[in-house]
Parts: sequence; C-alpha cells; structure tokens
Amino acid sequence: CQGGCSNVYSARHQATGDYFAVKAPMEESKLYLDLLRQEVRALCAVSHPGIVGYRGHAIGGEFSFIALDYVPGKTLEDMFSQLNLVEYALVLAKVGLALDHCHDKDIIHRDMKPTNVLLTDRSTPVVIDFGLSTAASVRQTLIAGTPEYVSPESFTLGVPTRQADVHALGVMLFERCCGKLIQMPEDLRNSRCPTRLTAFHTELPFVLPDRNHLGEDVPPALSFVAALARHPDPALRLKSG
Repeated sequence: CQGGCSNVYSARHQATGDYFAVKAPMEESKLYLDLLRQEVRALCAVSHPGIVGYRGHAIGGEFSFIALDYVPGKTLEDMFSQLNLVEYALVLAKVGLALDHCHDKDIIHRDMKPTNVLLTDRSTPVVIDFGLSTAASVRQTLIAGTPEYVSPESFTLGVPTRQADVHALGVMLFERCCGKLIQMPEDLRNSRCPTRLTAFHTELPFVLPDRNHLGEDVPPALSFVAALARHPDPALRLKSG
C-alpha cells in the first residue's frame, strides 16, 4: 500500500517463512530518508504490544527500508461504523496506553489518526507509522501531521508535547461520538495557515447531541471526555500518563 511518504510491502523471509511489512521511502531524497531514520529511532526506543514491532532496517544503500512486524487486519477508519461507539472508545483507550508508553520514552507520535491504528480483531489495536514522530525535547520548524487531528498549539510550531497526541485521540473520539469523520475543506487542508487551521478546530462543537449520525445514543461521559481531550488549551486538556 502507499502512504504519504512511503510504500509498504508484504515480504516473506526465505529462511524462516515469516511475513514482515517492509516500508520503503517513495524516493531516495534526504527528506524521506530522514523520516525513515526518525521512525527507526522511535521504534527502537519503544516496546509495547500496542505498537508495531521493529525488525531491522537499511538506509542509504541501493534500497532503503524498515522491516516491521506484519500486522493483519483493518484500520480503525475501516472499522469506523463496524464497531459500536463503546467498542470504539475502548479501542481508543488502549491506543492511549500505547501512547503513554511512547511518551514515557520521550517519543511523540505527531500523526495519530484512524488510518494509523490497525485492528487485529475487534478490540486489539496496534499503532503504526512513526515517520513523523520526534523526541519531546526537539524544537520543530515544520507543521507535521494530518490537519484534521493536529492540535491548535502545534500550528504555531515549537516544541511538541504529549498533549498533541492526546488532542488527536480526542478528535478521534469526537468523530465517533458524532458518527462521522471530520471533513476539512481541501483548500484549508492545503493552506497550512495556522490561524485558519486553529480556527477550524476551536469552532468544532464541544456539546454533542444525544444521538449521533449513526442513530446511536451518545453517553454524556464519552461526549465529555471527547471535549476535554481536545480542549484548545493544552494545560486544560486531559493528561497523558
């Protein structure tokens, strides 16, 4: 399959017969190779059943790649309406535990979204795609991530924090409480204008209807958690860890 900066292939080890996922950059440019190195550093720092396993890499030769555990299943986006609201929320809670582990290791994912969570069954998530991840102490010069899930403070650049990942989870829960994915206008997604992007997030409603677009009852507690997790002020947002 193809992502924003890389292609992912299924590969079989000739000696053992084991299957792996092999992630290769779309081009051998400095930017794409740096992203690959960034992912290697992050995955070598973490070890958690809810995070895709690292198996090896080769960068800078004839064919650069990362070898990862092959995770069969569908993305959380694929399962958006297949899981009921409570099931979806419980999956996100497990994703939160995996991110807590990353944060304890000083790793911020920075691109949490439903397509970066694989489900091996209806309740077991695995977080993937650490290409945009970074250490919490590293100052950023570019806005990274998918605009629908990027926290307002991230649009102003600066040092990333674990609260940015919490915001992304909050948006994911907000979407499922609403019963539909956020649709950001294409011109806004492409603009990367901090003021406009921040306004988009702050204008999303914090009080949700009792029933969503899928006809489900929305428990007030989940609606409250979704609002608090994506609070525009990171100091007032739900804490990670």
